[in-house]
Amino acid sequence: MNNPSVIPAFDFREMVMPCNGKVITTSMKIASYFGKAHKNVLRAIKRLEVDCSPDFNRLNFEPVEYLDKKGEMRLMYNITKDGWMMLV
Repeated sequence: MNNPSVIPAFDFREMVMPCNGKVITTSMKIASYFGKAHKNVLRAIKRLEVDCSPDFNRLNFEPVEYLDKKGEMRLMYNITKDGWMMLV
């Protein structure tokens, strides 16, 4: 018998934000919530480039940059609900 997974208490409103009329999240927020390294989430998104159509990827995974703790620009993605569903 499988043991049920315990989902940590989390306010999902912190996970999403409005952007250009859509509700999105980011690859950083997904990594943090699921306790994964951000580089692993980025790798999973890259794998979807093969599994999904170019149009799907363009519409649901927007590459953006952020400033890390060292002051360097790093890649992350803004992700739509449909993109999130494919990713997780």
